[in-house]
Amino acid sequence: MKIANILLLILLGALQNQAYSQIMPEKSAKDWEVWYDKVPVSGEIRVGLMEDFTGGDLQPKTIYVLIPDKSKKYLCVEISSRDGRYKANREFKIEKLKIGSNQLIWPTNHTNELQNFNKQDLTILCSIGETCDDNPDYYTLASWSKGFDSDTFHILLNSEKPPTISIKNMITKNNVDIECEKLELSPMITFNCKCDIPKNLITQNSEMKIVKRVRKINRITYKRYPLPIKLLR
Repeated sequence: MKIANILLLILLGALQNQAYSQIMPEKSAKDWEVWYDKVPVSGEIRVGLMEDFTGGDLQPKTIYVLIPDKSKKYLCVEISSRDGRYKANREFKIEKLKIGSNQLIWPTNHTNELQNFNKQDLTILCSIGETCDDNPDYYTLASWSKGFDSDTFHILLNSEKPPTISIKNMITKNNVDIECEKLELSPMITFNCKCDIPKNLITQNSEMKIVKRVRKINRITYKRYPLPIKLLR
């Protein structure tokens, strides 16, 4: 009986490892990640697209990414710390991944520093395209946790005023505007706004844009930044 139980545990462990095989990124330049002693000023508005943005400890050498299809060549991963001290980019070949949730190795050299952060301090932005140098074909979800079963996901942005997320169904022409909120965290260098998006609003016919209100002298204008996203259906 004991031998049978041991064999069963070994089999279950093997199946679990097969379901979540760890994937290494492609080779990269030595300066693929930086740790700043002096905090820089961030100018990028799109900072993170996360399934999970709750507090708690994280394992900085493991991330989870949702792959909706394999029609493109690269998954491009960018991780940024809220205080602006950590910034990193790596590429993964889509052919090595599977459709659905993937567990990826993040080979950081700053484990000691990153272990002092929690899940609200480090945001992940994942895009998919033919290269990681041009504008992506679309963005996909990432997380510090395994599950991708939430009803919502979170967009992390850098904006002086909380922007709006505009989601338009290109078939029905229906439009939904979602107001983002200012995060009450400190320091807020890389990102300072969070937008909670219901997944049921995102279909293959959806067009999503970030709408940012800008004041110029005595006139108010609006800038629109495309945010194409694809979910697993």
